[in-house]
Amino acid sequence: MFLKEEINIKTLKEYKNLMVTLKNYYQNCMSEILFRYSMLFQNYQKEEMKSLMEAHKNLILDILEKILENYDEFQDVKSMILITGSFARDTNLLYSDLDISFHYDNKYKEKFLEIEEQISYLLSEVLGFRGRDRIHGITYYLPKLDEKPISCILKNDYVLHFLDEDLHFKCRENSFDTMNNIYSATRSVADLKEYISSNFLSCVDWTNNFIYFKDNGCKDDFCKELEIKEMSLLSKWDKRKSINELEASLKHMIFFPKACDEYVIKDLKNIYKNEVLANFYKLLAIIRRIAVMNGYPVQYINLKDFDNLNLLNCLHIDSTLLTCSYYYLFLITKLQYLLDSLGYDLSKHSNKKVKITLLNQKCKEMSFECDFIMFINEEKKVFQTIMLNTLEKIKEEYL
Repeated sequence: MFLKEEINIKTLKEYKNLMVTLKNYYQNCMSEILFRYSMLFQNYQKEEMKSLMEAHKNLILDILEKILENYDEFQDVKSMILITGSFARDTNLLYSDLDISFHYDNKYKEKFLEIEEQISYLLSEVLGFRGRDRIHGITYYLPKLDEKPISCILKNDYVLHFLDEDLHFKCRENSFDTMNNIYSATRSVADLKEYISSNFLSCVDWTNNFIYFKDNGCKDDFCKELEIKEMSLLSKWDKRKSINELEASLKHMIFFPKACDEYVIKDLKNIYKNEVLANFYKLLAIIRRIAVMNGYPVQYINLKDFDNLNLLNCLHIDSTLLTCSYYYLFLITKLQYLLDSLGYDLSKHSNKKVKITLLNQKCKEMSFECDFIMFINEEKKVFQTIMLNTLEKIKEEYL
């Protein structure tokens, strides 16, 4: 751990003052974004949805930049700070988690972990997340340096240390695995590179899904080595296997056969968000890989870039997929907004139940579609069909 006098933010008072300042700034900016979303909920337009997603992303990254201005410790060693997940993919929604990871030589980990936690907790408070555990990143999946959980995770009692006093906080229920992986994982850039390289043949989206938010001597070699590794493996990629696996997954997606009296929150999350987007991201990964193999220099998987570059039409694939994807992302946002207004967190861990009568009453108040769950159920079927049609076109053109 750093000596407290070596950290820029030395006192809890300074930390809380920064938190209040950033929270006020964020809330003022978000009020405009939320107002625009409220208008969009009544009159959907694809370009406004794209604009709102970009505005929200830029605000989050602006907040992170302002926080890091107070923590320059990473500039003293070779390091990089990555944004992955939805904000790197430009599929971020109003309630998206923030995937941020810190990478450096593991010999600095004991010192830097306190800094990581101060940054992550500050982000979670400023952004209004219901738990610090919603700030995580690709380190979650990296090898562990220590298999034994530390006491703060076991007790769900986390501590930030300052000169004047300590700050204690808790994470959400069911956060043990997330926090244990975050605390225990390697931070090594070499380990990150090895993990990504070992998954290239699986053709998953997160192997080419990064924003290099801060870099101090790591990015160039990291990018070059990954590019060389991927190019060396292109001829070994089994296109047919990847496409057939995705096709089978799409055909076995789950739907509610009819309206229910009540819905379990985690079922709504898994059925209408997680399952759909996991398949969609896999499809984007396949499209990018095919683009690279056909001479298109598409380094990252990014929905906005795919759309703006007209990539699908260039590959002779119907661009209806991207138009439909923005609309489905809009519907997920609408569902989360609806549940949030009723005090529910759309979490994959939540066993809470919401009654259809309550949902429908809220829909009526907000002028949403009546029986919104069945509405999004039907739109999921539309999106499923379009993804399957896209795969058929890919098979015709490239198999």
